[in-house]
Amino acid sequence: MQNIAEIQFLRFAKRLTAHNIRATLDESAKIYLAQKGYDPVYGARPLKRLIQHEIENVFAEKILRGEVLEGKDIKVIAKNDKIEFV
Repeated sequence: MQNIAEIQFLRFAKRLTAHNIRATLDESAKIYLAQKGYDPVYGARPLKRLIQHEIENVFAEKILRGEVLEGKDIKVIAKNDKIEFV
């Protein structure tokens, strides 16, 4: 599951390179996504929605508010059972 989470995240990170933003996924975030994005019935299918909701949407809001600027390196971590950007 962690490998699938990383692959899904890399698709998002690749889109950010057009804005000269480098995003990396910390090991803690991989574990978080693997645990929260797995469903016994649906397997890894919920993972994509989790990444969209907790990473992509939040990140887009941060860009629109000017909290993330071009040329920045952002690390995605999991802390206190939630995703954070450092």
